[in-house]
Amino acid sequence: MKWWWERSLMFRATVLTTLVLCGWYWLLREASLEVLKAVSYLPLALLVAPSTHAPVRVSPQTGEWIFNVAIDRQVRNPSTGVMQEVSSIEFLAKPDNFAFFAVGWFAYLGMALSDKHLGRGGMRTLLRGLAWQTGLNILGVVLYVYVNGHGSVLREGDVSEWLLKYLYHLNYLVLPFLGPIVVAFRVHEEWREYWRRSIGPV
Repeated sequence: MKWWWERSLMFRATVLTTLVLCGWYWLLREASLEVLKAVSYLPLALLVAPSTHAPVRVSPQTGEWIFNVAIDRQVRNPSTGVMQEVSSIEFLAKPDNFAFFAVGWFAYLGMALSDKHLGRGGMRTLLRGLAWQTGLNILGVVLYVYVNGHGSVLREGDVSEWLLKYLYHLNYLVLPFLGPIVVAFRVHEEWREYWRRSIGPV
């Protein structure tokens, strides 16, 4: 076991990432979602929400997150069938919908802690990796809100529909899982060494 722990990066990463993710799920999931909402507030306000509305707030009745998305397009009223100009739309989402983005911090942390070189200037490296991962998490939230807001007013067969669906799948099924791995390979010395041994130069 000691040999595997000292020599095998993948063994350390498997053990440590599993432990960190278990700790996140049982102890820190709700807190991490609140942090994610807080750090995403300004990017949502600048990139997605109309200037007259808060980008996200919490429903006091259900605890769901309420998002406002600037639309500025003509939409058919489902009740009257008449086309009308809509400047923004509001939709609700459960906080757990964003767990895939919040967990990125902890997936990265598990991989970072498995780097045996972390002790040499490790805090700066760790903070740099967390900063990159925070940017990816915020990007995931912004894309999720944008795609769901604009997708809710698209007519079936709209030329933009396939693009939004493709973006949704990349954002929800690729970015949360690939992001921490990419950050670890780019930031941490031992992960770069592993890449060079296994695949080639970075």
